Amino acid sequence: MSSQRQEALQPIEESESAIAAYLSEHPDFFERHADLLERLQVPHASGGTVSLVERQLANLRRQSSHYRDQLNELVVVARENDQLQSRLHQLTLSLIEADSYDQLVETLQTQLCSEFNASSVALQLFSPTGQQAEVVDDTYTAFEHFFTLGAPICGRLKQAQLQLLFADQADVIKSTALVPLNHGDMMGLLAIGSDDPDRYHSGQSTDYLKNMGEVICRVLQLVATPGI
Repeated sequence: MSSQRQEALQPIEESESAIAAYLSEHPDFFERHADLLERLQVPHASGGTVSLVERQLANLRRQSSHYRDQLNELVVVARENDQLQSRLHQLTLSLIEADSYDQLVETLQTQLCSEFNASSVALQLFSPTGQQAEVVDDTYTAFEHFFTLGAPICGRLKQAQLQLLFADQADVIKSTALVPLNHGDMMGLLAIGSDDPDRYHSGQSTDYLKNMGEVICRVLQLVATPGI
């Protein structure tokens, strides 16, 4: 661009900047000049022109549609949370009724598979809770980092870890939720496996898993020796 053309455009750009600044400082300008607002024409994506009012209406419609979609998403999430809370409540009641370790394990397997869409469930304990507990050194070593973390995690495990938890069902498990069971001198984990690779992932909330683990820990303090 030649220097002469740049010099010619400079006053125009300065004027446009001044107009934009004035309108920003006086947002009620078009309220006081409604007739001007209706006469202004702006380019349209179709190649024609529309009035500024029509352009604003189109923008408002798009915003309204966006907000409506967001609201629908919130409603869906709220409904899912209500359903989750209901299932957790029912699981808690069922666990409270368990009067033995084996019945607790059976309740977990039944409820988690039927109500939480789990494909397989595994419970491992590594220290006594006043009764004989399972000791699985290889499993503890494989999940030592998880126990150090002390919080539920979700995602995909290594095949060797799946084998330790789910044995002959390891090949069908594509994603897993791990829940620590730490209370008093007890240390263990609950593994919930799914054949859906996206069912449990690192980005999802684990609050309900934490609450579930706390309930299971309390019940484990009360039930009888495994196998009785």
